[in-house]
Amino acid sequence: MKLKITLKLNVDLPQLDEVLTVLEEIKTTLKEISMTGAEALAAIQAVGTQLTKAKDEILAKIGQLEAAVANANLSPEAEAALADLKTQAQALDDVVPDATG
Repeated sequence: MKLKITLKLNVDLPQLDEVLTVLEEIKTTLKEISMTGAEALAAIQAVGTQLTKAKDEILAKIGQLEAAVANANLSPEAEAALADLKTQAQALDDVVPDATG
């Protein structure tokens, strides 16, 4: 003789509801973190663009200064100041290595 038993269990699990709620909160938080990461990337890129612009402007001003004093009879102190300015501009340029390739 075969006996087949089917048991249907209906259990209320309040903890499961809590877990699902927490998982939904985690999902929302992860979306916010993702957006915050994108915003941070945009801010970093904006600063990079601003620094590139500043570097270009500084180098242009140094070029103009060099052209203006090319035929001038500079004192050794003025020549040293110009050389120091060029060194500082190069140091600023070297803060972030140039992109290759």
